[in-house]
Amino acid sequence: MKKLATLLLAAGLVFSAFQPASAVELKPYGMFELLFEHGGNMARALQSSADVKHNTGEDFHGKHFGVIQRLTVGTRFVMDENLSATYEAILGYNTWGGPATGAAAAQQNGGVLGSRSANIVTKFAYLDWVVPGTDLKVRMGMQPWFWPSYATGTINPGDGDGFGTGILVNAPINDNVGVTAGWMRATSGFRRGNVVTDKHTDDNLDMFLLTLPIKGEGFRLTPWATFAAVGKDQSGWAKSTSWKQFTPLVAAASAGLAESGHAQNVTAQNIGQVRGNSTAWWGGLGGELTMFDPFRFAFDAAYSAIDTDYRATDRDGWLLGLSAEYKTAYGVPTLKFWYTSGDDSNVKNGSERPLMTGAFKNGSSVFFGSQNLAGNMASDCGATYTGTWGLSAQWNKASFIEGLFHNFRVTYIQGTNSKKMAEYVKSEGKTPGSELGRYLTTKDSVIDVSFDSVYSIYKNLAAMLELSYAFENMDGKLWGKAMGIDDGNGKAHFSDAWRINMKFMYTF
Repeated sequence: MKKLATLLLAAGLVFSAFQPASAVELKPYGMFELLFEHGGNMARALQSSADVKHNTGEDFHGKHFGVIQRLTVGTRFVMDENLSATYEAILGYNTWGGPATGAAAAQQNGGVLGSRSANIVTKFAYLDWVVPGTDLKVRMGMQPWFWPSYATGTINPGDGDGFGTGILVNAPINDNVGVTAGWMRATSGFRRGNVVTDKHTDDNLDMFLLTLPIKGEGFRLTPWATFAAVGKDQSGWAKSTSWKQFTPLVAAASAGLAESGHAQNVTAQNIGQVRGNSTAWWGGLGGELTMFDPFRFAFDAAYSAIDTDYRATDRDGWLLGLSAEYKTAYGVPTLKFWYTSGDDSNVKNGSERPLMTGAFKNGSSVFFGSQNLAGNMASDCGATYTGTWGLSAQWNKASFIEGLFHNFRVTYIQGTNSKKMAEYVKSEGKTPGSELGRYLTTKDSVIDVSFDSVYSIYKNLAAMLELSYAFENMDGKLWGKAMGIDDGNGKAHFSDAWRINMKFMYTF
């Protein structure tokens, strides 16, 4: 904590060196989260310890109770309405009791007895300014980077937290129409202090964004488009390793299917190599209708594609999300639907799943939650919502006692990927069966039931209780055959997943 306070103080001193101290107004904000979690069969995607032993032959011990904390703190350094800077950092996750060693220590240590480790990371650091004499607003630096979304939560091309380094420029055309354009340097191998800076290779990944937000009385509509130029020497795309995962664009593959589309056991020898530069693009349209208050209708539609010169390494797919809400004195009944395209039965023609990730808020807290402290099946297991469809019936913000409200959701999820693709769902170096549950075919489905309650202890302090249960309906015979799992019946084992969480959140 001392390091974080020192860092924020130093940032303040830098700004004060150029102007009188009284000229800069500091506006601190933050959030402290403390979570007590208890659950089963989350970290291995609907597989209990007995299932893992049966499916992989390996022993598996998963903690069913733990405590996690996280502190997010930021400060805005405001000179006036035309000039400001923002810095935001995160302390944690800290898991009470550890771990103190191993791969997880980098993110979660500091919780073990006697540890003084402070895993503080910068989340945002950007500058906001207005071009003199105009309404042109410019944001430069490490900043939030999302595509417009009205019905499905946040969607973005990379990390689920949705941030990147670049420049965004917003220009209002009139009171109802504006335009936002931006450039993001997603990845680059050329870094100051890097021992290989003398190798000026074409290893950058640059993204260009354009949105056209339109608003009127009772409606909003936003068309958008993004283009990415991938350097021929981008990590994972060198000629000798062209079949590897295209990690920079999408954070996690579904069960080892390489990001560019094909399965891991397809190699450069039988699909060819990526020639030179590659390009990717995304386009979409989202909007909402509020003119029929108390009804609200919203939608998201998006398409994405990447062209790598070889069909086997290409990937393209689409997403559709719909939402309908009705505000009442007793809560907000909500119906949500989504569909994302899935892989067909031909592994040699690339992938038909869209290149998207993010905090997909479809109502299922177990599978594709809102990237909260508790996590979800997607973050715990590496699964994504691409290649699925679903329907969620919800009753949100139901309140019968002052300061207490509830959210009740029932969500049905089914895969849109061909069942034939199950035989390709294997990661290099992984034990057969370890990827089960991360990739849903048309034969796999799950029903998630959740009941969440939030109580306001004070204006800025809330207690949250989350109860979730996921009923699995995975095709054990299909996955048993695909993974070579044979207990006499040739079936893989799956179990229901469940979670009970108690969370305290202080915002300031």
